Amino acid sequence: MKRILVTGAGGSAGIGFTRCLKAAQEKMFLVGTDSSNLLIHFSETNRKILILPASSPEYIEVLNGIIEEFKVEFVHAQPDIEIAAISRNREKIQANVFLPDKETIEICHDKFKSNEIWRGKGIPAAKTILITDEKVLKMAFDKVDSPLWVRANRGAGGKGSLLVEKCEHAKAWIDYWTGWGNFLASEYLPGANFGWDGLFKDGELVCSQTKQRLEYVLQGASPSGVTGTTGVAKSIKREDIDEIAKKAIYAIDQTPNGAFSVDLKENVNKIPCVTEINPGRFLSSSLHFFHQAKCLLPYLYVKLAYGEKISSADIPRQISPGTILIRGLDKSPILLDEEKLGRLSHEKERARFVIT
Repeated sequence: MKRILVTGAGGSAGIGFTRCLKAAQEKMFLVGTDSSNLLIHFSETNRKILILPASSPEYIEVLNGIIEEFKVEFVHAQPDIEIAAISRNREKIQANVFLPDKETIEICHDKFKSNEIWRGKGIPAAKTILITDEKVLKMAFDKVDSPLWVRANRGAGGKGSLLVEKCEHAKAWIDYWTGWGNFLASEYLPGANFGWDGLFKDGELVCSQTKQRLEYVLQGASPSGVTGTTGVAKSIKREDIDEIAKKAIYAIDQTPNGAFSVDLKENVNKIPCVTEINPGRFLSSSLHFFHQAKCLLPYLYVKLAYGEKISSADIPRQISPGTILIRGLDKSPILLDEEKLGRLSHEKERARFVIT
């Protein structure tokens, strides 16, 4: 029986990852850790362990103690901060990991550095400037058409994101976040919003899945409308997104390994532009999509991590285009067919009510 440690196990992504493994036909023993004394109770692993945060100097020692206690063979981290800590100390971890190279993770966690690489290699990406001071901010408004998309250079969940039309508003926002030197000003991408998840082994893409984000959970609670938690998503198949996502990854790592998730958004010309790569993990809503649709990419990821031989039968079928995932607080995720959703809306308008 495989014995796997899942970090961030009480968060949405950790729960989604756990559900995918538990849905596989193979039985596994799962140990879940979380640094939140609240979130740990949501973990669905066989064991739940509250631990120190990844910023603690004792974090790796604590992980190794858990690995020894529960005879863990493989560690999967979902939160970026834990991916970074484990990546930097991977030689000290007393269990296997399946991560991209250290340098790849460091580059991908730096959105500005990633953007420079993509634009330098002709990969579609928004014009972006690192805002070090007010002078550079004013220059950004001169060089990039207003409105500008302002956000933190590091961090997940749309951290610090805001659409601004005036320099004084951007200055106040960056002041509020104490973000000088760690905030970006980018060309605003007004088009459709996509997420791409892919699995690589020794530089080869094994499989991938693409979704279009339609709504965010509690989007009215964020000034930018972006909360980092997708509420409604649609499975799609687009070759241009596949190619751009792969090129963006290969531009940073010629022999990628493990899981990569890529965020993209269309510009005014409907060209998908890469906004960031999340190395070593899957997108949170994608994990719930995988579980509901029985498209178990996380299980395939584990098999690859264990060095098992993979046949075509092991590769999950892509989720049918037009399949919609709906998520919300205190609700179990559900799947709907796009056509059915359209018929319901049409019938509601025609007959004023419809029994579902």
